[in-house]
Amino acid sequence: MGQKAIGSRVAVGLARAGCIGSLTRVNPVLILGVAGFVGWMLKLTPQKGVPLPPKAAAAVLIPATVPALPYNLPLATATTVNWLTLGLTFSKVGVVFFGGGFVLIPVLKQLLIDQLHWLTVPEFLDGVAISQLTPGPIAVIATFAGFRVGGWSGAMVATLGLFLPATVLMLLLSHSYQRFRHLQPVKHFLAGVNPAVVGMVVSAAVHLAPSVFPMSQPLRLGVNMVLLGLTWLVVGRFKKHPALALGMGAAVGALLG
Repeated sequence: MGQKAIGSRVAVGLARAGCIGSLTRVNPVLILGVAGFVGWMLKLTPQKGVPLPPKAAAAVLIPATVPALPYNLPLATATTVNWLTLGLTFSKVGVVFFGGGFVLIPVLKQLLIDQLHWLTVPEFLDGVAISQLTPGPIAVIATFAGFRVGGWSGAMVATLGLFLPATVLMLLLSHSYQRFRHLQPVKHFLAGVNPAVVGMVVSAAVHLAPSVFPMSQPLRLGVNMVLLGLTWLVVGRFKKHPALALGMGAAVGALLG
């Protein structure tokens, strides 16, 4: 994502700002809105500049995240949540859910872990993994979260709440798609949003990393670091399907218990 979205100094700045803003729990909608406004004002385009190689993209983002690495993560406190609360919560996310599935990870992470305490970090990671292993978009993590706090009915309400706004908007706008798809202001806005999304995804990874790489458990830390490296090779270098890496991780986890 960084190779495609971070192609200029302005894009680097927006990615860093998105990362730091998400780490400091700034509202995700505000982050995306400001980034889009900057892109619109400066007339950014996705093709502006030279795309950064993976190492350079990481170099401009990771230094900004390390000082804010969290160690005291909140615990889940909610047991059951009523349908109305579930529906309204995920509908609000659905209204601003644009730009691709990975946008949802930092947004839901901040909402479900930091603000509402509906999920713990390990539970959220389980939801992300399940959303990758099952058919459908990564947005089905909403189904997992709904089930966690509301059972089967909660899963259905959360899923409906997340997808309903986009479905309604698409039905309303689809007949005008040809008129809007080539508008330059829209392209400039998204060219500002995309780098911020990359930074927000990095921030989510930084927030979740302590749970995956526990310094107090050397064996687990070593195994997970090896799996991280293998995943980078399989998915990032050789461009294989993520299911292969996920299956490999699942097999190792089953063997080690």
